[in-house]
Amino acid sequence: MADMHMAEASMQRMTSKMKDTLAIRYYNEIYEIHEINQDLYLENLKILEQNPKLAKTVFDSVLEKIGEEENREIQNQKDMVPEEGSKPEAEGK
Repeated sequence: MADMHMAEASMQRMTSKMKDTLAIRYYNEIYEIHEINQDLYLENLKILEQNPKLAKTVFDSVLEKIGEEENREIQNQKDMVPEEGSKPEAEGK
């Protein structure tokens, strides 16, 4: 479910046609990675709709995972930026 939310977030600023095309690709990849299909995903969403306590537990977990992914991305970006005052290594060594 976290992957689905991250896919949705990545498509926020796209045009409708591009978003629809990419969404199909993203969702199919996510289904494949997690070894599920759309029917199973939608069935699980219905279960969550009928069980608010379970839904809260699941969504809290989803938010935690998204936060971890965001922190990892921020750290990766920081790792790519040279520290202030450091000299870049000479190329060709």
